[in-house]
Amino acid sequence: MAVEGLKPGLFKDDDDYAACLEGYGDTVNHAAHTNMLWDRGVKSSFHYDLDFDHLSAQLKKRHPVVIGILHRGWYKQPTGGHMITVIGEYKDGFIVHDPYGYPISGEYGNRLDGSNVLFSYESLKYRWLADGPRSGWGRIFHG
Repeated sequence: MAVEGLKPGLFKDDDDYAACLEGYGDTVNHAAHTNMLWDRGVKSSFHYDLDFDHLSAQLKKRHPVVIGILHRGWYKQPTGGHMITVIGEYKDGFIVHDPYGYPISGEYGNRLDGSNVLFSYESLKYRWLADGPRSGWGRIFHG
């Protein structure tokens, strides 16, 4: 959970986070997450115009970034929708935590451990920047 690294102990677990979110709106409503987190002292905003430079800048501040990707199918023709947390960068892309697993040979969603998954720039270009440059969805944390 991205918030755990920023404000340890704020939520007991994912179920506690979900219970807190209930009073704010549906889990797919980004404003609900923003408002719930704000009320608990975590300043963040959701954007629809991010790119790799935004991720790198946030990681330099030691802030994770929650991003929305297309998670189903082969990486050059992805579908679906899923949120993952970017926690680091390496020479060919980004390191993420992904509860859905990790891609093997361009296919995705094997349900294996999704900790510290390496996502190449090439894969994220299709899965995250599917609508072109500066089209990435994501939650930026402030402060």
